[in-house]
Amino acid sequence: MLFIRGVAGFLLLAVWIYCIVDVVTRDKSEHRGVPKLAWLAIVVLLGPIGSALWLIAGRARTPDQPVPDETGALPPRPAGRAVPNPDDDDEFLRGLRERVREQRRQAAERDRAADDRRAAEERRAAEERDRLAKDQESDPEA
Repeated sequence: MLFIRGVAGFLLLAVWIYCIVDVVTRDKSEHRGVPKLAWLAIVVLLGPIGSALWLIAGRARTPDQPVPDETGALPPRPAGRAVPNPDDDDEFLRGLRERVREQRRQAAERDRAADDRRAAEERRAAEERDRLAKDQESDPEA
């Protein structure tokens, strides 16, 4: 029983913190009914009740959220241009091929540059070995 109360308390705390952050971060035009500062006071002072009030009555609907009618049913989706299958869109495929070519070209350039750096390092190392070998031949006591 104690575990259930702890979980419930944790969930209420999480919802309360979420609502406080939501009130603070939303633009003042997205608060319904009362000003932003009043909503913040309601949520902070009333705890879970204030959080429920904010979630039910305080948040403005975003434009993409459909509004249910008086029966509670959501309106049908607006008829419009269907989203085409990307495989059927020639312009999309052309752009995709161009991006692939560009990425492959950039990768080849990076590989060539890395190969050039590696070859230069190997040449420097070989020159250094040769120089050390000559130094040892000229001064056998060193």
